[in-house]
Amino acid sequence: MAESELLTPGAAEDSAEAPDADQRDATGDAGEDQEQAKVAQEPFSRKPAPQTHKPKVRRRYEDSCSGILHDLISRTKSKAEHAELSAADWLFDRLGSVLGPSVFKDAKNMFLREQLAHHFIYEIVNEYKERGIYKKSKVDSWKLQCQALRHMKRDSASIRTLVENFYTVQAMIRNARQGNVDAPPGTESKLLRAEKLEESWARKSPLPKKRGMTDYDQDANSQQASLHGSFLGDTDSRPRSPSLINDSPDSHLPALKVTPKHKFGWVRHRQLQDRLAALDPEYLTPEQHSGQKPAPMQAKMTPGWLNARFTSSSATQAKPKSALWSDAQSTSWRSRRMSAWSLALRDELDDTLSWSNLHLPDTPFVLSSPGSSKLLSGSASLPCLDMSMRDEQQRPSIRPAASGISNIRGKLPAIQDQYINSCKIRVTVPTPVSVIEGSSRLDGRGLMDRELLSILNVLSEAPEFDEIVFSNNQLITDTSLAPFLCRLHEHPMHVNLVTLDLHQCRRAGPASLNAASCLLKDARKLKRFDISGILIAVKFQRPICELVGSHPCLATVNLSQTGLGGNHYAQDCIQAVTSSVSITSLDLSWNTLNPVEMHCLATQVVQSPQIKRLVVDRCSKSAGAGDPSIANLIEILGQDRTLSYLSLALNHIDFKVALVLEDAIEFHPQLREINLRNNPLGTFGMRSLLRLISRSTNFLKTFNCEGCFSGAPDDPTETEERRSVAVFSFTNPCGRYVLDLSRPCQRTMLRMLYKTCERYKVPPDKQFRDMTYSLGQYSHATKSSNVFQVPNCGTLSFTFSVESQLEENMKDIADTDFLGFLKKHFELTRFHPDKAKVVPLFAKWKELDGRLQEQAVFLDALANDFNISVPYLQVLCQCSRATVRMTMKALLPAIPDYGNSRYLALQLFPKIGDFCVTFSRMEQLLLFNAQNPTGHYKLDLSNSPDFAVAQRLLLLDRWESVVNKRYNRLDVSARGNQSHVRNELIGGRPLMATVASVAEWSLPEQGEFELDYVTSVRAAAGAQPLTDSLWEQLMVDMYESDCAPVDKLKVLRSISHLFYISAKHMRQMIGYFHNPLHREEAFVMFYCRISDMQNKKMCCARFGKDEEVSSLRTRLGSAFFFPFLQPENAKFELNLSYNDQRLCGNMIVALGIREKMGNIRDAVWIKADGTEDSFLMGIPRGWETQIPDSGVFKCRYVCSPEDRQFGFRKQLAQKYGYLAQEFSEKDINWWTGLNEPPTDVIDLLEFLISRVQSMDEAFDLIDGGEPGSTANAELTLREFECGVKAMGCKKFEGRDEQARIAAVFRYLDPGGEGTVSKKEWMVLEQLWHEFDLTIKEFVQFLQFAFGPDLSAAWEALDEDGGGELTEKEFLQGAQAIGYFGPAEVVFALLDGSDDGSISYDEFVVLEKYKPARSNQSSKS
Repeated sequence: MAESELLTPGAAEDSAEAPDADQRDATGDAGEDQEQAKVAQEPFSRKPAPQTHKPKVRRRYEDSCSGILHDLISRTKSKAEHAELSAADWLFDRLGSVLGPSVFKDAKNMFLREQLAHHFIYEIVNEYKERGIYKKSKVDSWKLQCQALRHMKRDSASIRTLVENFYTVQAMIRNARQGNVDAPPGTESKLLRAEKLEESWARKSPLPKKRGMTDYDQDANSQQASLHGSFLGDTDSRPRSPSLINDSPDSHLPALKVTPKHKFGWVRHRQLQDRLAALDPEYLTPEQHSGQKPAPMQAKMTPGWLNARFTSSSATQAKPKSALWSDAQSTSWRSRRMSAWSLALRDELDDTLSWSNLHLPDTPFVLSSPGSSKLLSGSASLPCLDMSMRDEQQRPSIRPAASGISNIRGKLPAIQDQYINSCKIRVTVPTPVSVIEGSSRLDGRGLMDRELLSILNVLSEAPEFDEIVFSNNQLITDTSLAPFLCRLHEHPMHVNLVTLDLHQCRRAGPASLNAASCLLKDARKLKRFDISGILIAVKFQRPICELVGSHPCLATVNLSQTGLGGNHYAQDCIQAVTSSVSITSLDLSWNTLNPVEMHCLATQVVQSPQIKRLVVDRCSKSAGAGDPSIANLIEILGQDRTLSYLSLALNHIDFKVALVLEDAIEFHPQLREINLRNNPLGTFGMRSLLRLISRSTNFLKTFNCEGCFSGAPDDPTETEERRSVAVFSFTNPCGRYVLDLSRPCQRTMLRMLYKTCERYKVPPDKQFRDMTYSLGQYSHATKSSNVFQVPNCGTLSFTFSVESQLEENMKDIADTDFLGFLKKHFELTRFHPDKAKVVPLFAKWKELDGRLQEQAVFLDALANDFNISVPYLQVLCQCSRATVRMTMKALLPAIPDYGNSRYLALQLFPKIGDFCVTFSRMEQLLLFNAQNPTGHYKLDLSNSPDFAVAQRLLLLDRWESVVNKRYNRLDVSARGNQSHVRNELIGGRPLMATVASVAEWSLPEQGEFELDYVTSVRAAAGAQPLTDSLWEQLMVDMYESDCAPVDKLKVLRSISHLFYISAKHMRQMIGYFHNPLHREEAFVMFYCRISDMQNKKMCCARFGKDEEVSSLRTRLGSAFFFPFLQPENAKFELNLSYNDQRLCGNMIVALGIREKMGNIRDAVWIKADGTEDSFLMGIPRGWETQIPDSGVFKCRYVCSPEDRQFGFRKQLAQKYGYLAQEFSEKDINWWTGLNEPPTDVIDLLEFLISRVQSMDEAFDLIDGGEPGSTANAELTLREFECGVKAMGCKKFEGRDEQARIAAVFRYLDPGGEGTVSKKEWMVLEQLWHEFDLTIKEFVQFLQFAFGPDLSAAWEALDEDGGGELTEKEFLQGAQAIGYFGPAEVVFALLDGSDDGSISYDEFVVLEKYKPARSNQSSKS
């Protein structure tokens, strides 16, 4: 197996350099491909990779291990040689030489995590199955999975075939339309095919000799072909456009090179000079100059009849007469080369005309404006026409030479003869115009004034015209165009006129418009009228529009770029045009229309059911900070039911207007195609467009979004409050809204929220809260014709909440089934592309192949609003194989979280390297555990997997809020807003500084979002933790694993929802993490999974510092982490501005009232102004229910066992802690940590442990120790002092011996009665349990680290080999080997001689603390 199968080209280099993740999604360059191919050919000829450390592999479960990376490796090595290698060996021996160092490190850690996680799951599930907690799997479940796989493959293959077919058909349609704008849709231009064929043959071979052609003809054609190279300044024999002849960017006109040896180079030179002179900047604006595209010279074709008659007599073979009159359409476009007739014409002109003395007018005659809006009548004469006739009479006569035309055999038809003579008079080359060949279609594109006037002279002999096409003819002026149209109007040939196309005849003036209007008035069969690009004076706009609207047959009208709009006639013109009963296609592009005019146009279109095609490109007028005027048109078009094509290109349509489009077209019954080219939609606007095309409620299948993949998400002039909800979130629309209903985009936002209520099937009054309307009382909108009728004025502010829909639609979801909730929610809110729409949607994706930036926007738009199945994802990957990484990373959030969908989706990575490189960007989502979301998150919202995690957390927060309200649970959130999100930061700043709750916040899609999430779910009643033996074995396996501590935490998070643990298990687990942050994360992660929460203090005592406990309280919440059942010796520092910390103050005061107010010690209130209140009169009892909301409250709580009110404490735990377990006082392990009492108490404990077997025995020895006293089950200070001394305790010797003993006595007498009862004395028993457990945990740690023989541990601790360890050396050694815990307590136990050092003989005392289970497990 070659390494190229492990990694796509460029993956190793990408990973080594570690560029930006979005840039890493593309594959490598061609050089990397060649390198990979070379490696594939010689897989074992490379130098061996440097030796890497192979982690310890647990062989007893490695063969049965499973995971994403493991299975990808297994799939890869199964196709290669040496398939017998294990997955681990394959990873470290083969993959390490292909991947870069950083990616290989990530892959290694990933593989170790998968191995450890699989082992944990295997052991846990097996135990729960044996205990009957989990049901055993059945064969039927495997059959269903196999069937699902088979259906998935079938669906993927069928969809891909449909996408390929649809894409091919659409490509053919696009090519046909681009080839010839006049060709009917669905057919390809014949000209385009001919050009492609000719270019193809031109590249392969020289021009062939045609049948019937003489050697002279062949030589002439070859010479003409060579002239292209000579004339254009290169040696390429292929024809080129004159627009390409200027290679120098500094020159305005091309440098024309005419080689004298070529006989007729001057003809091309003169004709091109005439054309380029028309483009002089003094006549054209820069915009017009940049848009000028003169027709190529090779487009001037020669009719067949001229080809035959103007060939030299000595080298001409006459063609049959039938061949001279072949089809005009085919003969006129048959060849691209200059014909022999031009040679004869040139010879005749040389003999009869002196070019230097010929006088031509310098400037064309321009018709002055009539000065009146009245149109010229059909019989009116024009000065320009008279001028053209006079000019024709004044020209010198040119007679053909004897050797030229006189030698032509046969007699020319009259119209051709007249045309040739007219061309001679005007000194212009005859043009192959179709009308000269007898066609009813006059195609005058690429003509100049003299050429058109030549045609004008023979117009009376021409047949009746059906079509007149002068489109893109920017050279003709009123000098020729106006007389031509007038002559056309005078003769009856306009009666059957169907098409009049003056598209982009920019130099046409008022006279031409007048003449065109006369034709429009009298040509009653006219169906197509196009005067686009001709600026119409304001006073002529209304009459022309009235003529257009009153015409009985007009179907297609193009008035683009004619200057409509922005004047007081604009609305009248729009109403006149749209009032037509025949117009089906209307183009008003490039006319600036204000919002009022847009509203008028939309209203008229809605009222004109015959209009099927509407083009309003570049018509929008921006309103500064307001909405573009196009938004007014789109909003009204929601009422239209007849349009089938809509073009909105270049209209400043951003994501807000795109939402208006989505709302308006959602239920359109006829619209098939929409054009949105070059609009700044961006990601947010693209979402609206993709949602629109994916809906089954409309018939939209084709859309053009070229140039729409960039755009800003917000307007900087918007206020912060409005900007926060400017982007509509389809999946989570909750938040605070302030809408200006005078703006179309804001009204659309309101309508979309009403549609959300309709989709959720929840009344609006339940989801709209805290509504305020500037114009008084607001009434909810009603629906008419699928459109919600909302007000168009005033300001409306409200809070939109999704809690009602959650309560309504999630009745069948269990309260703790978070995964089921997310599944149901996304099924309700996300799009499932309609089967009829998924094909055009994916065809658009295929069309974007190779355009990475546009593909990235397309994927981001799909990721947030769509549910993508595995077959759909597979089709997307196959349609664009170069962007597999980017596709998988972006669309992973769209894959359902449940079942095996995500696993199957990740198996779509074609190569292992792709998965390894992409994994770091997907890791947050892959490790997110929806069933146990408690933890700390730091998310990059610009990364779609991270954004998906944030979105899921906010949804779970709302769901848990609904559940808590259902059970009337007390709000213990930090802000009193029912939220489970704490310590939230956005961009490093507190989120609560801008919003009151995350429920009123619209999640942005950029920036860093950091938060703590704490679920309300607790261990259910009867929850069974893992057995101690299994948990101990899992801890051993975790310790022996080569995974880093961070990776171990990731493994624990991924499986934490599968089992419960006890408080003792929690204590053992956090002891394996040396880093305080890792311990904290492990504790928070499993805090809600503790099955015996009443014994929480046992694991909390493992944290030796108050700072660690304070950090846990901050992350979990003061009320949630409150020590309900064992608050003794707890210290509090409460910020009363937070809701949960005020609740803690309420509980402390409530406990003091019911147990003893004196239990609250060292109380002080630091007010907001800095003053302190030490409560000299005591803490007010009113603080039990009402406590100040500012300042800081500090105190410490103590309580004697006699004052303990267990029943009340249990109520607090159930009310504030949501505990569901049933337990009694006997079920509690009363506990005291070694960090709680003073140091002297610990010294006394150490002394008593070495002297007595139990604390009862010590109490009995001390009780009655005072002379003259008797044992009465109580100790006085005097008895305690005498008894300690009588036992020989020297721990307190010194000047302050008596004071130190008194301090110990006061600690043992928390009630302050002056005596210590036996129950109070038993706090030493609790300390003894903690002491004993600490020693056992230390011994267990040594066994895990060094094995069952403690001598190895001693050698590790005694690095200098001195044979003794001081306390400092012992503490440093314990820290060096990774032990976390009170090591000083262990040292005090071992230092039995109290000399400040321990020897090996003293160290082996730990042998008796070895757990029996540990010995067995270690030996095994």
